[in-house]
Amino acid sequence: MPALRDLAWEIRTFLIERISATGRHLGPNLGVVELTMAFHTVFESPRDRLLWGIGHESYVHKILMAARPSRSLATAR
Repeated sequence: MPALRDLAWEIRTFLIERISATGRHLGPNLGVVELTMAFHTVFESPRDRLLWGIGHESYVHKILMAARPSRSLATAR
């Protein structure tokens, strides 16, 4: 579990840095980091579809999808 804790910390740091620079919604994203990581552990995204209540909660999902080998974490919104 330390690797997952480290990943959550990395995602939170990334969100704070990026969202602080762009002025987007920070709170909803920080609140769903572990939840989104759990979804990605249990479900096979993008084959299994994930629906979010509001778009602001989907940033972590987008970051995890961008971190796949074919994409860069730095280009995630």
